[in-house]
Amino acid sequence: MFFLFFPVVFLSCASYVTFIMDYPSLKNLPDIKTITVIPANWIDASREYEYLKDSLTEALVSAVKRADIYEFVDPSILTNVFRSDYWQYVDMYIVSEILNVNENETDEIKKDKDKERVYTTISVDIVIEYRYIRAKDESILRIVNRTISESETFYDTAKTKNSLGKKILYSLLELLVSPRLTAKDVAISAIKHGRFNIAYDLGPYRKMEKRFIKDIRSKNPEFKKAEKLVWRKKYSEALALYRNIYENTHSTVTGYNAALLLMADDQFPQALELLEELQNNLLKYGIAVPEEINNEIKKVKYIINNMQIRENSAEHT
Repeated sequence: MFFLFFPVVFLSCASYVTFIMDYPSLKNLPDIKTITVIPANWIDASREYEYLKDSLTEALVSAVKRADIYEFVDPSILTNVFRSDYWQYVDMYIVSEILNVNENETDEIKKDKDKERVYTTISVDIVIEYRYIRAKDESILRIVNRTISESETFYDTAKTKNSLGKKILYSLLELLVSPRLTAKDVAISAIKHGRFNIAYDLGPYRKMEKRFIKDIRSKNPEFKKAEKLVWRKKYSEALALYRNIYENTHSTVTGYNAALLLMADDQFPQALELLEELQNNLLKYGIAVPEEINNEIKKVKYIINNMQIRENSAEHT
């Protein structure tokens, strides 16, 4: 029981596993002829990041039309249609979501003719996710996660030291002529100028995946030995050692590391089985499942689904 409870707190480590994933082409799916983009606010009923949803939808629509791979269907015809009936109007649709918006504001003072001026830089990082979904069975064909970033620097009259009269004058000018730039403005601009390469999403591509091996404070020399094997890229030997440690101790960390190495060895179904075993064991004892495990389960399921898509595509070519 000690080994099951103790390793739940993951510690980061410099060693990591790398492997290449081949993502299949969605262009070869014979049943896909038409596509549309579902407005972001249809999917997410919350009002968080409401100001960005129209911009994201417009950017994706523009990208789909520019790619000109499938016939575009205006989503307005789906306004009062249940999602389970979308297939009657379109073969594939894209749903999108804004996961997070990080804002940062910094000031820099510069001298101009013996006067100090304040220049403000607003930086925004927007984390988005969009999914390609086959309408006839509502299956997810591809998930794309992106971070869009943009920064803007401007002369901030509101922060520059001026006389009271000049401050009032500048404030009026900003309100009437040139309002002060805000993080909201920068975020909207970032989405508008973000490069959404639909042709790349739909085509085959290869991607290098990296996963960090987790460590625990243990005097067991087998842990360090396995870690060194990973660092030396001897994944097969490290996998055998981690699996042996896991079978003897039921350590959550070693089980997680073994799952990563199974992925590096292209054994994704086995990795999923082990990750779900770890998840179930922790839940059984009322222990919170680390986000790393939950996230890897989602990723491995997605990769396995991609493999099935690749096999189905090959059958039709």
